[in-house]
Amino acid sequence: MQLFTKPRELKCGHTYCLVCLKSYQNSKSVVKECPQCRQVTVPISEELDTLPSDDLAADLVCLIHKYEPDAYEPPITWKPRNQDVPTLNEDDYNFPYLQYEFDDPFASTRHRSVICDECGVSAFTGARFKCGMCEDYDLCEDCEAKPREDVHNIEHIFIKMKKPRTSSATGRRVLHEHSTLMGMTQDMDSNIHSGKDNFQCDCCHTSPISGTRFKCGVCENFDLCQSCERTSQEFHNPDHIFLVLRHPVAFHTTVPQLLYQFYN
Repeated sequence: MQLFTKPRELKCGHTYCLVCLKSYQNSKSVVKECPQCRQVTVPISEELDTLPSDDLAADLVCLIHKYEPDAYEPPITWKPRNQDVPTLNEDDYNFPYLQYEFDDPFASTRHRSVICDECGVSAFTGARFKCGMCEDYDLCEDCEAKPREDVHNIEHIFIKMKKPRTSSATGRRVLHEHSTLMGMTQDMDSNIHSGKDNFQCDCCHTSPISGTRFKCGVCENFDLCQSCERTSQEFHNPDHIFLVLRHPVAFHTTVPQLLYQFYN
């Protein structure tokens, strides 16, 4: 069995040895496809060293070194087959990442391999806000709460995810790509969700909703005001994602059918 050495994680979530990535990607200008999922996530050769380390895979390799040393086989492309198993000291068996995984009280809400594009923090906890109109843009809770004009295009609609998710390559810009089909129009001069639709909060029944309106991306017709959405996990499925609508938006087709593409 060949084990990872310096495992690096691509944006698509797949992990490879750094030396294998360097062998596969020798271009300084062309981004290549992941060999597994075929998403274009392998950066140019000069950026390979900046890929985030897959600490979980590294800890698992250490476990195999300690308890199954006979299973170790160095990759023949870069080490001789008869090379001995590296000698590890007792301090090498702390497995900080695995311990972190089991002890982390926020593990169920920690967004692995996600980086906030505003503050740069990675693997953050709490809600993740993913732009539904950009190819790859995410915000943590703190940055999403900032004035939108200070961090991102005010006309872009974000999708709120309380639990970790992985979006598909074809669904990353689902709102942008289908805005014409949905007949999606925004009134940027108002934050009162009224008009002919006169949206009502399905929890407190406030009508019309003022401020930010949260539209469920799974249910056919479910809206919440900003106050009720904070505790929505108590009365609504916590696995459901929500559209974050800061301004009145009219949709002329069923939103959930399109949002399923975000994850399928």
